[in-house]
Amino acid sequence: MRLFTKLLGSALIALATTQTANAATFDFVSYASGNEGSYNPYVSPTVDGITITATGQQTLSNGETDTGKTAYAYLDDHWSQRDAGLGVCKTFTTGCGADDNVTDDEKLTLDFGQVVTITEITMANGDHYTNNWDGDFGLRIDGGSWQTIALAAIFNTPITGTIFEFWNNNGSRDANKEFYISTMTVSAVPIPAAIWLFGSVMLGFVGIRRNNKKPA
Repeated sequence: MRLFTKLLGSALIALATTQTANAATFDFVSYASGNEGSYNPYVSPTVDGITITATGQQTLSNGETDTGKTAYAYLDDHWSQRDAGLGVCKTFTTGCGADDNVTDDEKLTLDFGQVVTITEITMANGDHYTNNWDGDFGLRIDGGSWQTIALAAIFNTPITGTIFEFWNNNGSRDANKEFYISTMTVSAVPIPAAIWLFGSVMLGFVGIRRNNKKPA
């Protein structure tokens, strides 16, 4: 019994350690600094083994992609010393003017290529402020149902999946209803070896119990 307890404890520790490993912070503000207009769907930053592929889309009224129109993920630098981050541009050339945030009828899609948990997102509004908000954004994970979430400077409810869509569903071009993603903290969610260790421990425990029940 003592051996089982020790093995079980080791498995649980290993499982917890694996689940919290590989945390990465993506700082889209720093990526944009001095390099405005360089971000497009083919640039995928990698931090601590986690890669984000970002794309921008124009949308229909239900949040689905309007395949007849183009848009691009876009990094916007600071303005009047107020930071911005990752947004969407409809006409990607050398600059987007006022069309570089996620505005009405646009969405930003982030594909990690693996299951991750996003633990924190910071945002700026269309005027690059973090304290003026008057709207929501739509969030869809792995093609599921849309969730409506209030816009704010910090979103720190953990969400898990592979593909995340951030949709501006406000029906307005008001800057307080538009947004950039400034930073994002992400953790990988692999199938840890500790699960297999835990399973082996449980199978071994079942075997021990059966052996103990055999008549002498």
